[in-house]
Amino acid sequence: TVVSPSGGTPGRIPQGRMSIQMQNLVLPDDCSNIGNITLGFGPWTVKGDPMLDTIRCPLIAKIDVDLATHVWGEKNVEATITIELFDAPLNPSEIKVLLPPGDDIEWASDAAIANAFADWVPSASLPTILNYADIERSLTQGFASGTPVMPNASAYPFHSGNKTQIVVRGINNPIHCTQLGNWTLKVGNARIDYDPMNDMIFCPNITALDVQFTPSANQSALTDALISFNVSDWVDPRWIMVYVPQPIDTTRAYIGSAMVDNGDAVGWELNYDHQNSYASGQLIRVEVTSGRRIAAGRHYIELKNITLPRGNCSDLGEWTIQIGDSLRLHENPPSDVVENCVILEELEINFTPDGEQGQIVDMVISYNVEEASLRYVPGDSDYITVRAAPESGVQFTSDSRFSSVMGGSWITEVGNPQIGAYFFSQKFTTGGMVPFHSRTEFTITNVQMPTTCYATGAWDINIGIWRLVSTPANKTSLAECPKITNLEVIHRPNVPGTELVEAEVLFHVEDMRLRPGALKFDFPAESDITLWTFAYVHGLWDWQPVGTPAIVPETPLHHHDLVDGHSHPDDEISWTQTFTGTPLEPGNYSFFLKGFALPHNNCTDLGHYKLAVGKWSSLWTNPTYDTLMCKGLISPINVTMVPRNLPRNYDNASFVFDFVVPSCEFNELEIVFPEGFTLGRLYPTEVVRVSGMDITTTEVVMPAANILQLRNISHTCFGTPDHPSDDWRSHSIELSNVGLGNNCDEGTFSVNTRTCAMMDRSFGLSAPVRICTKSEMNDGAGYVKSTEAMPKYCDLCNSCRWEMNHPTLGPVYECEYNGLKFQKTRMDETCSETQAASPMLW
Repeated sequence: TVVSPSGGTPGRIPQGRMSIQMQNLVLPDDCSNIGNITLGFGPWTVKGDPMLDTIRCPLIAKIDVDLATHVWGEKNVEATITIELFDAPLNPSEIKVLLPPGDDIEWASDAAIANAFADWVPSASLPTILNYADIERSLTQGFASGTPVMPNASAYPFHSGNKTQIVVRGINNPIHCTQLGNWTLKVGNARIDYDPMNDMIFCPNITALDVQFTPSANQSALTDALISFNVSDWVDPRWIMVYVPQPIDTTRAYIGSAMVDNGDAVGWELNYDHQNSYASGQLIRVEVTSGRRIAAGRHYIELKNITLPRGNCSDLGEWTIQIGDSLRLHENPPSDVVENCVILEELEINFTPDGEQGQIVDMVISYNVEEASLRYVPGDSDYITVRAAPESGVQFTSDSRFSSVMGGSWITEVGNPQIGAYFFSQKFTTGGMVPFHSRTEFTITNVQMPTTCYATGAWDINIGIWRLVSTPANKTSLAECPKITNLEVIHRPNVPGTELVEAEVLFHVEDMRLRPGALKFDFPAESDITLWTFAYVHGLWDWQPVGTPAIVPETPLHHHDLVDGHSHPDDEISWTQTFTGTPLEPGNYSFFLKGFALPHNNCTDLGHYKLAVGKWSSLWTNPTYDTLMCKGLISPINVTMVPRNLPRNYDNASFVFDFVVPSCEFNELEIVFPEGFTLGRLYPTEVVRVSGMDITTTEVVMPAANILQLRNISHTCFGTPDHPSDDWRSHSIELSNVGLGNNCDEGTFSVNTRTCAMMDRSFGLSAPVRICTKSEMNDGAGYVKSTEAMPKYCDLCNSCRWEMNHPTLGPVYECEYNGLKFQKTRMDETCSETQAASPMLW
């Protein structure tokens, strides 16, 4: 209410439009129409709801979020939030930013609003950070003063609002590739939830590292390294780190440029301030101030002023490049080759006259020279050092010296070399050039070989700065030691229970000569073999015994002194004696050990034997030919008709007999076919093939139509150490031109052996008589019943064939069915067609 001042004279208001201005009004917090207003002048009043009395609040219509880097996993990322403001100014107040919902996007512990609308001043309180997954990830900070942000006067939505920005720092990007989603911004009471378009997270990978040295890749060169790599997605500018291999000197190194590629002549702007760019050891790092977002493809980093190593043209090793927190590649590129180095390779070590264990010999070390010629250079290549692999057992002696170095062109300094058990080194005063792509060598004399055979191991050869560390390519063991292999034992006789037996022991010497020493032969401990006290060895070339043999266990002289028929050995049956003589060069050898008894009733495998001479020993070996001949039948027997399923009365069938004999003591073999078979019906029956015996002088006899005998067999059981087989008592024989009968039922085949000789019992008055005996080990013939080896298609209707026309009886037919022969004079009418249908068989 306004009252006229005392004494004043009110003026008359003329008719027309007038206005009243009121000051210092406090408007309400809500953005609404104020409503009815009443204006009174004395007794006159007017009341109305004016159109333009709406309270206007700030309206944030939309926001955009621009991340400093969109790469997944990046830490402490800065984001610029651009808002469009309408309707009313924004006054300094509290600002709150909520990140999009997600498990792995979050605020860093030092996150803050770095800039708010250019000049808003933060309040004294620290920002409030909440990092609750699936609940709220927010940053809240108060502002005490600053210039209000003015809106666009035009009405939304027909025009853009006033664009202004907030900058926040400390966002840890998620580790998945996605559009982030809804962001929430609240300034005072103004709030917006919005899904901006530009907050996509990229997931690039970095691959295919390559390093090229330019302008020079020579050893010791001060040069640059052009590092290239592939990225698979967009990458924003971030700090760069390069970690170079240890041999490279980085004292003067720095990163010269980054991403100068794909038409960008400037690349990323690098901050060379000493705080942000440095080289420490093998690590070179630089901050990136700005630059373009690079696309998927190949990109480059230039590393300046590195010094390549000298004397090292081998693989430099692993390089590491890193862009920001998440992009990292650790790789050994094949291209980082240092040039103009001498490469030593293909190490071989040989010994003269040979590398026999325990001997003093000369050692020849040879190798290839590659890439550059090997020259004598004082300070670089005037020392030769050899470090022997300790596991090789080879040692240098006080008499070891260099000899014939590089063809004799390198001359040692006067004086003795430096010598250790596995170290040998000496300086040289002059030397010739060894061209590259050539092989050279040097010799070290009077080297002690180990007393046993070791592994080769890695040797370290240094010719000045040029080095070769390698296992010799030509040997698995430097010292050459003999091996005793292929142990075989044959007992004669090999009948169980024989009390005086001689064993032939056969073996093979490999790799190196075998020097005489203590010879020990171990029998199987579980075999119940008994060694007599007079047991001895003979046939040992020129080896002479020293002293008396040692027999384990100490066995009695006579068999009747045994306990329960055997000597009860605990865990060893062995014969040992020391010998002197000429070493055995590699090859096959044998000797005889006589004077032991075989066990009774042992027709099983006797077990494992071992032969040792000095410290060299065979493996425990189960020989093939120590089998004892025990009584039994000829078994198993397998009979095969070739081809299978031939018809009855076929004339030219072949048969294969495979069988195992219990004893090889025979010189005659008899094979009996079932009744109805005829040997040599159309053509003579022949022995087509035989194995396991020698039939050079053998006579083939057929005493009956279905019986074949092989008489006077020259030799049986060909399984010997010179001709090994799985079972030396296995035999096989193939017969041809066997006539089949008309019997298709199961037939019985048999094989028998015996020993026969012609004996003159009449003192020349009559012809010698053939006398046959059976082996004691042979219990009789072996039999096998078979239908597979019998003919097919037998029946009564095809069992007869015409024989003659009898003057009284008429046609007479000879018949055979299942081994039974008979004649008949009339054929059944039902069979006549069948008989006529198979004339070729009849």
